[in-house]
Amino acid sequence: MDNEKYDIYVFTISGDIISLLNSMDKLNNGLKQIVQIIKCNSLISIRQLIISTYHTLKAFKRKRNIARRPYLELLLRLSGQKQIKDALNTLGVPTEAHEACLIVILHENAPNTIQDIITHFKSMNTSISTDIISCFILKEIPERLKNIIIIRKDKPSVIELEKERIMKSALIDLL
Repeated sequence: MDNEKYDIYVFTISGDIISLLNSMDKLNNGLKQIVQIIKCNSLISIRQLIISTYHTLKAFKRKRNIARRPYLELLLRLSGQKQIKDALNTLGVPTEAHEACLIVILHENAPNTIQDIITHFKSMNTSISTDIISCFILKEIPERLKNIIIIRKDKPSVIELEKERIMKSALIDLL
């Protein structure tokens, strides 16, 4: 935060997701290296991810974090939930899933590079793709609609959903 640099990476992973989920503590290294795996079609936007990351880092720096581990705080912030079990219900990977969304946040002085992390994932019978479209709720936006808010009667618009999650991410420690 205070002039510190973080890089955020998003990948689609497939393979033995359950083994990866069971090794989450080993993959994370405090605020220097945050690794989170969430179900596909659960990120709303890159903006939501960046703002949730910012609030996660800020919460730990100000000692206002809810979760003890940064990767769990990120899960709370992404979901807009205050309870980890509720965040898992919103973003958790189902046990039968063969594909998930991998989020990696690396501090400029992180002990590992993104290549180290990719190598680790590949060594666990997992394939990694930079085709991240399956990580997001909205699959594609036709060019002519890019600047138009899409409102549907049966569901809230993606813009409304994004605003709600971003607001909850920012206010989670106040609720």
